Amino acid sequence: MKFRNLVFVFLVVVILLAWFTKPDYDDFVSYQDQQVSNLNSPPVIEYSDALLFSQVKVTYYQQVDAKASGTPVAVPAIEEKYIGLFGKFWLLN
Repeated sequence: MKFRNLVFVFLVVVILLAWFTKPDYDDFVSYQDQQVSNLNSPPVIEYSDALLFSQVKVTYYQQVDAKASGTPVAVPAIEEKYIGLFGKFWLLN
């Protein structure tokens, strides 16, 4: 009986800790600025908020000259997915 109560209290503490330390959009932007410093254009950040964690999808664009007109065109180059939990972000792919 004591072990069951201890496990229950541990799960409640972990859930509350995850909820209170869930990073937000501004935290990800500052994390992103630290990771990538040399970009031609800013990436597109799609932030979604869940109850205990946050999900972020970042799309980086690269400038390419169009063959027909010669004008530069932005094309998606890299797409990364992150999960934010316990105050940190982890790369998923």
